Amino acid sequence: MEKIRSIRTVLAFSLVFLLAGCSGKQDGAMTIQKAELTEKEQQTVALIETGRSVKLYDYKTEPGISSLLFSVETLNEQGQWETVASSVFSQSGQEEDRVAILFSDDSITFSCGEGRYEVMLGSSHYKNTADSWLTETSPIRTDEKIPLGIVAYTDSDSVIFPNTDDYEEPEKLAGRQYKEVKAVTLQFSGKTLPGTEKERNTP
Repeated sequence: MEKIRSIRTVLAFSLVFLLAGCSGKQDGAMTIQKAELTEKEQQTVALIETGRSVKLYDYKTEPGISSLLFSVETLNEQGQWETVASSVFSQSGQEEDRVAILFSDDSITFSCGEGRYEVMLGSSHYKNTADSWLTETSPIRTDEKIPLGIVAYTDSDSVIFPNTDDYEEPEKLAGRQYKEVKAVTLQFSGKTLPGTEKERNTP
């Protein structure tokens, strides 16, 4: 248990370093995009990515955005998205910043500033995992969810990889015989959203 706690502490400090990196300058309307990393940041990511994957996104918002809602959703038997875990992070006037996602078969950790939120997945018993993450610049529309990632689990030897665009058409995912499908979403809002409040400056 102590070893696991120590590993998580190291990972937490590594994510803080990555989050402290300068966010990319973006022109125009509110957007979120895959972060462009410096050579030093890439080296840090390489150290973390052992049995897990690190996703970093830079975003730019306009004044008035006060909170971020991070959610993990699962595709239910009716072919609809159902939220299984979520957390609200205070924006605190940050109009340009970076968020990080640490992903493995067992868990997803979302980091924003010094705040962190971990969701245990319990999906490591499936034979194969296929995941897709946002790679293109995406517009931010207030109070609309942005799919950052889609993760599909299967016991089949052949895997059809999902696409983040499939979030808007879940029927495509439901027809692929996946055992389980999860989505990672982020929502920007100008109001206080329901959920667990995570202050940006509180670890």
